[in-house]
Amino acid sequence: MCELTCRQAAAWNPAGTVLLFAMSGDPRIYSLTFADSRLLDAPVVDGGSLASVAIDLTPSEVAEQTMKRWFD
Repeated sequence: MCELTCRQAAAWNPAGTVLLFAMSGDPRIYSLTFADSRLLDAPVVDGGSLASVAIDLTPSEVAEQTMKRWFD
């Protein structure tokens, strides 16, 4: 999926249960949710099974018109 030039960025929430990440060239920010082992009796190693789109920053026609008004 990523070539050698692929750039990624990621950040964890303070509890370490949600990972937000983005990839160069993709206008979306994705989210992975992991189990919170602090709430369980025994430690759990659990991975996120499916990334979902948390934020879609794809430019829309309305956003483009708004930006034109701001900067014209």
